[in-house]
Amino acid sequence: MPSVGTPPSSFEVATALFDWRTDDPDGYASLLTIHTSRRDALLKAVDAAPTPEAVQAIAVSYAV
Repeated sequence: MPSVGTPPSSFEVATALFDWRTDDPDGYASLLTIHTSRRDALLKAVDAAPTPEAVQAIAVSYAV
């Protein structure tokens, strides 16, 4: 059961930031595009890493 301290889900964050019904009809699609691009870049960096240490050094970040 979620508590008051439970962080919001990614859907709740996206809904709050990009309410496609009123403020920004393309907001959710834009956020999804940004995250997909970032995921692809991270996967490419993992594939190119020569050692496990190099993989661990990859900085993971996403737009919110």
